[in-house]
Amino acid sequence: MSIPPPYAEPVNGRYDYSALPPYDEGDTKWDFEIPEKPVPAPEYDDAFPINEPVYNDKVFTYIFTIVVIAFTGLAHYSYKSLSNNHTFWDTSTNSNDMGAQLTKSARYLYMFVSVTTITPLVCSTFLLLLVYLCPTAFIIISFLLVPLSLFTFAFSSFWAGAILPALLFGVLGTLMMAFMFNNFSRFSFSALMLKLVVSAMTKYPSTILVSFMSSIITAFISIVYMVSLVMIVNWRTLGDDTNCPHTNGNDVCVSTVSIFVYLFAMFSGFYIFQVLQNTTHVILAGVFSSWYFFDTYPEQSKPKTPAFGAIRRAFTYCFGSICFGSLLVSLVQTLRMSLQLVKSRLQSIRQQDNESNGDASLLTCFLLCFVTILEWIAREFEYWMQWFNRYAYSYLSMYGKPYLASARDTFEILKYKGMDILINDSLIGSAISFYSLLSMGITGLVLYITFQGSNLQEMGPEMLTIGLFGGLLVAYFIVSTTINCLDVGFVTFTIGLAVDPEAFTRTDAGNATATSIERLQAWEKMNVYYPGIRERKFSVYSDKTTGISPFVPANIHPTLATYIFHVFLIPIKIVVVLPVVLLYPLFTLTSGLTRVFLDILLAYFFNVCEQELLVDGIRKSDEAGKLANTPSLGDVVFVNANGPLDYFVWKMQCQYPNKIKVGVATDEGVVLVPNASGWFGWCFGGSLQVPKSWKLLNPETIKEITLFVVIEGTISNGKGVLSVPPHFDVEEFLKTIKTAASKAKVLSTKVSPVGISETVIPTNKWYWWFVNFGSISMNLKYRLKLYNLDYKELDIDSIRTALANGGKMKLLSKNMHINTKRDYLVAVAMNNEKKRV
Repeated sequence: MSIPPPYAEPVNGRYDYSALPPYDEGDTKWDFEIPEKPVPAPEYDDAFPINEPVYNDKVFTYIFTIVVIAFTGLAHYSYKSLSNNHTFWDTSTNSNDMGAQLTKSARYLYMFVSVTTITPLVCSTFLLLLVYLCPTAFIIISFLLVPLSLFTFAFSSFWAGAILPALLFGVLGTLMMAFMFNNFSRFSFSALMLKLVVSAMTKYPSTILVSFMSSIITAFISIVYMVSLVMIVNWRTLGDDTNCPHTNGNDVCVSTVSIFVYLFAMFSGFYIFQVLQNTTHVILAGVFSSWYFFDTYPEQSKPKTPAFGAIRRAFTYCFGSICFGSLLVSLVQTLRMSLQLVKSRLQSIRQQDNESNGDASLLTCFLLCFVTILEWIAREFEYWMQWFNRYAYSYLSMYGKPYLASARDTFEILKYKGMDILINDSLIGSAISFYSLLSMGITGLVLYITFQGSNLQEMGPEMLTIGLFGGLLVAYFIVSTTINCLDVGFVTFTIGLAVDPEAFTRTDAGNATATSIERLQAWEKMNVYYPGIRERKFSVYSDKTTGISPFVPANIHPTLATYIFHVFLIPIKIVVVLPVVLLYPLFTLTSGLTRVFLDILLAYFFNVCEQELLVDGIRKSDEAGKLANTPSLGDVVFVNANGPLDYFVWKMQCQYPNKIKVGVATDEGVVLVPNASGWFGWCFGGSLQVPKSWKLLNPETIKEITLFVVIEGTISNGKGVLSVPPHFDVEEFLKTIKTAASKAKVLSTKVSPVGISETVIPTNKWYWWFVNFGSISMNLKYRLKLYNLDYKELDIDSIRTALANGGKMKLLSKNMHINTKRDYLVAVAMNNEKKRV
């Protein structure tokens, strides 16, 4: 065995990022158009250029305008109708008594408003100070309350004699504690991000001002909307009551017109407030984007007024996109609310028929269950749409793309880093929600202490109502302003790190400043807490000389909760797919059925969500042309190996999947793999030498099969191709297939993400099966490109060039032996494991 090269530690604890290629080079891990790179400039629009500065999604701006005009007209018509109904407005009031009540005990009112203003202001300031000084404790303390609450419920249930709920809550609490223990680095990473966001808020106070003004505007529109809604409801109620027969004196009539009016009013409210919320998000994201990309640059090289630039972009190029996403969420919200009303009505009917056991009660129960399921689906869909839109709007604010393009790009980002983002989001979201409720609770406690012993009855009811409503409204504004800034800052920071993490430490011509040094220190901490942060959209790159990649496959260490989840999921998967496996002989009757079986197997067990086959010289949309060129009987296809699943993927690309054979190039010639089990065993074997029981290829059998020849392997980061076996007689084999084979083809295969697919590097097969069987990620993609080679030009160099996808993947030195690569990875993996322990 050759000696593995030494593991290169970073110099002075710091990696050299200057060796990375420019921003717009390299293979892409995500499938979307590279956006315009932000450039230092004093103007916001110049700093964040747009490919084509147009008003995106204009039709949805028109739709929003029509909805607002229609709702305003409906409210005005309701007001005019109620104005003509004197009985509605006839409420005699003694003006002298009212004036006396309004002036009574004004001191209590001032105290009331002062307490509800100063207390949340102090709490919010303390909240920001706590996040900045003790970010890790800020997150851990809030998240620790979840398992503590579960243990409290378990103890209470056990004390009450409910053993089963006690065990359930105890297990859930234990899992939450295990999650915290196994993800402590995540807590530290999220805490560091929160601290940086608070630092950005102090440098850009316009974020707090924008959020506060948004709260004021939202409050004013809320009051106007509620008054309008009351008028609409009273107008329709009076109209329906006039035409109601009143058979029993207690019936309430609601016409079909009223139902549609109420639905439209409800939809309008959802739509208006969604647009307000998302517009604020886009504006704040623009400010935080300026901080992320340009805070290390001198004043003359970064946007001077990012808030005004973000406002201008939000209400011009991006407003149609804001209205588009808001419309989708509003429709789901309206559907959910409608289902809730139907559910409430069905519950009242069931309660009335509770004593009856007839068919009507059974039908009501069935409808109630069905509506409840639909309501749950709508609620979950609404939650995830709003969660997704937060990230899409931050991306949209950075790059000014239309909503669908931004959503597609964001979806690609979430597919690649979705679990990391989800965990960090849940940690920070739980912390922010807890402290906001705590702030409101402290405000109520201070109110109670302040007015304890006071005779609040001396305060007029109108004054008390005004003071309570106004005070709590102000308290809500102050707390929500702080929380909204933290949330938008975190989301925008996350998107920036996912798309271009190096921008966080990029400086102007390498000039070091206090801010750049602070960021470099934070960057080093991020790399410790979360090493995967360096992986970005624009690929990882291997060493040009040795072929040894500096970015080795990360060791997967599932948490205890993940292990338990896998243990429960694997038996369920096996039981569900068992009937399909038993029917396998039926699937082998035709090629189409075989492909269906393999597709189910790869997706259900191994999370293969996509297999894209391209044929050189044929359009991507020409399915007939691609089908005519797929490997058939008598064809020899040279392939590069990626991992155990290649065997099934190759079968799916053939016209006759039941008649394929896989051969491995060795020093003695091409050796046939006996079956799928043999291929799996070789991939996971401790040696890369093929078993002695495998037989050499008989050239006379080529015409009866489709032969796949593994001539090279893909390196661990999926960006390069290893060399052929050094003593494999390529020329002799080419002479053989020129006379025996019908056609010679090359199938270049690339798998993403490479971390879960594994390469032809020895690993623990049981661990690999456990990780893949117990996963429901559905994120493994195979990209294949087929080349038809002319026998006259067939040589090893043309084969290797095609295997490297026309030179897009790196061709490594022919002198490098695969064992060197394997030993290097083993040495690095052992070193990383020691560090982890």
